[in-house]
Amino acid sequence: MNILSMTDIGLVREHNEDICRSQVLGPSFGYGAVYDGMGGVQSGDVASALAADLVDYTLQRNLQWEMSDAAIQTTLTSALLAANSTIHERSQQEEDLRGMGTTAAVAVLRGNQLFVAHVGDSRIYLFSGGRQIPLTKDHSVVQSMVDRGEITEDEARIHPQKHYITRALGVDPTVDVDFDQFAVQETDRVLLCSDGLSNYFEQDMTELVEACIQAGSPQQLIDFANQQGGMDNITVVLMTQRV
Repeated sequence: MNILSMTDIGLVREHNEDICRSQVLGPSFGYGAVYDGMGGVQSGDVASALAADLVDYTLQRNLQWEMSDAAIQTTLTSALLAANSTIHERSQQEEDLRGMGTTAAVAVLRGNQLFVAHVGDSRIYLFSGGRQIPLTKDHSVVQSMVDRGEITEDEARIHPQKHYITRALGVDPTVDVDFDQFAVQETDRVLLCSDGLSNYFEQDMTELVEACIQAGSPQQLIDFANQQGGMDNITVVLMTQRV
């Protein structure tokens, strides 16, 4: 099991509201997570940190290799629901934190099984057999417009409302968490990222992902996003069973 992670402020933002976490739990067992905070002043920092700390604690304490698939789903979704409640309660207690929230994209890799859970527009991709496969669908205004056939995928990339998300941890008392499970191969690569990177995915990123795996660092993906403008914080987690 090999997990690489990195976050960068980008070239425009004054501070970084992204957080990434990862942990190798065994020879073929581990998880990664990306959070992109939102809110006024620096409350996005607070939301993403609360989510990262709580989910990290829950997964490290509860994930076990011998768990059933259903138990892993329960653990993932329960952790994100608990984070949602914690963030929302904190936002109601402090005026400066009202309206804060965070995206969440979490992946657990166990042998040839990949479990993913997400809320918001941070994404998870699978790179397998030379293909770049999106495993999550954004909870966003423009994605809803694409689903209804009102705009195309190309139009969504430049739409003025592309950053408006429709679901995030902490904004409301409850939240729906999307969960899925996939069969993967030992040579597959899993990428989790905030929209500071995925906003520039107009091309296939297979070669760049592989270069990062071989280099043992996601730096080339961070550099790529900054070369495209670095308009947002950039966060990357790469997971693979074999280099």
